[in-house]
Amino acid sequence: MTTTLAHANSAVRMRIRHAMYNRGPITVCPGASPIEKAFALAWRSLAGNFPTSQAQIGCARVDFLIEDLVVECDGHMFHSTKEQRAADVARDRYLLERGYRVVRFTGAELHKDALACAEQVKRILDSQAVRLRAQERLHQEMLDFYLGPAVEDWNSFQYYARRKET
Repeated sequence: MTTTLAHANSAVRMRIRHAMYNRGPITVCPGASPIEKAFALAWRSLAGNFPTSQAQIGCARVDFLIEDLVVECDGHMFHSTKEQRAADVARDRYLLERGYRVVRFTGAELHKDALACAEQVKRILDSQAVRLRAQERLHQEMLDFYLGPAVEDWNSFQYYARRKET
């Protein structure tokens, strides 16, 4: 089975390389750079759909938005000087203030293996889902402990907890 998976991954990697370097029938995102096309195709091979590209968040336009995770593909031409890197850091903080996490991949990483980059994004999203489920379980356990199983949501718990304190 691992041989089949390795063969499938190599076929995906070949399609990604083709889309990066050739203008052909594969249309990923209008105006996308080769590294953005590579990431979009790699993501599609994992998730079954293309990520939202060129999403506008406030005054920032991001390369890709997947749930609450912003994926930026940093090519050397636009992200290599001190000023450009400082602007990237400020932009990351702007997005973080608005509740978005940011993952940046360099052009070299995407050229080397876009599929590995997409797999890393998937692992980040999966780990977040696990954390959220654990947090929800903890909240429910707190509700059950303090108020019994009748209280069903966190807002009710906070209301009753405040009333209990006074």
